[in-house]
Amino acid sequence: MVNLIKDSIAYYTRHNFLLYRQMAKITALEDMDPSELRKLEEKEAMKMIRFAAENSAFYQKLYAKINLKGSFSDVYPKLPVITKADIRSNENAIITDPVHLLKKAHTSGTSGSPLNMYRSAGAILKENAYVWQYRISKGLNLGDPFVSMRGVLDNKTMYYYNKAENTLYLSSYLLNKTNIKKYADLLIEFKPTAIFAFPSSLFTLSNLLEEAGLRIEVPLLFTSSETLYPFQREKIEKSLSSKIFDRYSTAERTILLHECKHGNYHSAPKYGVSDFLEKGVITTGFINKAFPLIKYQIDDSFQFMNKPCECGKGPGISSIEGRVDDVVLLEDGTRIGRLGVAFQGIPGLHYAQIIQENTKGIRVNLVTAPDYKKEAQDLLEKKLRQRLNDSLLISFNKVEESDIIKTHSGKFKLVVSKVAHN
Repeated sequence: MVNLIKDSIAYYTRHNFLLYRQMAKITALEDMDPSELRKLEEKEAMKMIRFAAENSAFYQKLYAKINLKGSFSDVYPKLPVITKADIRSNENAIITDPVHLLKKAHTSGTSGSPLNMYRSAGAILKENAYVWQYRISKGLNLGDPFVSMRGVLDNKTMYYYNKAENTLYLSSYLLNKTNIKKYADLLIEFKPTAIFAFPSSLFTLSNLLEEAGLRIEVPLLFTSSETLYPFQREKIEKSLSSKIFDRYSTAERTILLHECKHGNYHSAPKYGVSDFLEKGVITTGFINKAFPLIKYQIDDSFQFMNKPCECGKGPGISSIEGRVDDVVLLEDGTRIGRLGVAFQGIPGLHYAQIIQENTKGIRVNLVTAPDYKKEAQDLLEKKLRQRLNDSLLISFNKVEESDIIKTHSGKFKLVVSKVAHN
């Protein structure tokens, strides 16, 4: 009873008329003419810039010699780019609200020590509105049976049912051969409309179900926080008879991309403005005035479409490749990314991870099924060679699933590089 009361209070704090009002605004923005939406976003960017210059000690100093009068096209190009180092060094100076009124958050720290940042109640509400507006647009409704498998539970608690949310929380840390029958039974009994999880967790679930000869069906899958590789999508959707909708966002809350039904990504309306570069993206977020991040550089790489998307939103992003350093570096300095496609269609392959310690070669760690044959490995090497040069040494090493490297927050990276990417 205590948990139900506690869960109910938490649920209705986040899901109330304020949330519905925000979702309605986002839905209306989705239907705007792209040119009119861009004008609206540029106006919003200027409001954020001027607000930060007046209320944040960090931006007061940073913009002291910049004339902020004028249009977006006049002002924005003159503003300096800020990085993670700037946030780390000026954490308290960036804040515009009393710190005791804010919720402290952290990045996952995949490339070093995590960053601290702060979110207002309004920013949390708006983020939740974008999350649910997207889910609802893909067929999930508030109150539908929903599974969350994103590391909320530790390795001591397999599951927890939140009745107020109608959400079954499953631990991603206890997914293994011993427990897979229990996971399958929980999912079959609960009959979720959707699962929200890291791609790697769903990939693990799919492989374990297949090995155990078990089958479940879930209509919708929502993924985020990791790069969703083509070989993972192919296996997961087939195994769970489902459709994945992927979401790209950051803990810094400056950029949000949603995958459409055609598999391409588009910017969420009025969430921020982004300038995509050859390596990385420069972002300015709109939803968190308490901790404004303006022209903030993110080191993720994106592959753009060369034609308009069939969904009608214009050219989108065809794939998100993850961090710029998630590539194999050749001796001549060439960076090779988009290697996930090489692992598609390899019989008997459960997991793979590329380890690079120097520019002379790579080690590919493989977790395989009993029916994995030499022909499958030959095919994998051939597909890798089609993307990497002939002089690069490629070794294959069979490992256990526990040997696959993940971050402390449970995130998977296809390429673990120990080579400097300057």
